Amino acid sequence: MVDGVPLLSVRRGEHVTPTSPVHVRASANQDGFPETGEWLDSMVFESAGGVLQVAMRDDDWLAGKRITAEPIHYERQGFRQTITEAAAGTVLYASVIWRVAHRATANDSSTWLAADLSLPIRSTAGGR
Repeated sequence: MVDGVPLLSVRRGEHVTPTSPVHVRASANQDGFPETGEWLDSMVFESAGGVLQVAMRDDDWLAGKRITAEPIHYERQGFRQTITEAAAGTVLYASVIWRVAHRATANDSSTWLAADLSLPIRSTAGGR
């Protein structure tokens, strides 16, 4: 069980090109670790207060939607991705999930599952 799952979306009005890319970055003021899965790239940040997970669809999933992106580049305190080709009106999504510490159990994957389920699976190109 998670305590929050906001879905963030950004609609790009212009065509994204290699000379006018979109840079997406998620970071926290603490070290985290990557947690990936089928069509999902994410980073988990744990503390005594709970777990925060930030997730996006991976570059393979995006390619199937005619969006060209570099693979996620993981850093110690977050990750970044560059979108180099996308139609005008494309919507990009990120999911932010958290669970407070007193709800956690051993090997709890609820934040990863919530991230995967909250991200849209339909095409985002052209605002559809």
